Amino acid sequence: MVSALQQLQKIHDEAGEAGKAEITIERATFKAIATSINEAYEQIKQYKESENKPVATEESPVLDTLKKIQASITILEQKYESIETKVTEAPKTYAEMIKSTSISPEPKDKKIEL
Repeated sequence: MVSALQQLQKIHDEAGEAGKAEITIERATFKAIATSINEAYEQIKQYKESENKPVATEESPVLDTLKKIQASITILEQKYESIETKVTEAPKTYAEMIKSTSISPEPKDKKIEL
């Protein structure tokens, strides 16, 4: 970038010394200046992109919150599986309870003694 600006400054100074109102640049010189400006722009763009990336050792508050949410989801999934297991086993347990507490028919002539 500095090189391109120096070339433009040199062309400007030479034209000023010669007292020219218009400045003409050869196509090859113009192409070289444009190429160096483009390369400088790409370097700046890459630097900015790398600057915006979070450093691995620094955790952002958003990332921390996402980790907490993920942990909560895992806990909730485990609780759901536990409840689901109990619900699928409940009919069996209920049926066993009914069988074990079923009342056998009592004779009608049974007397109650006091």
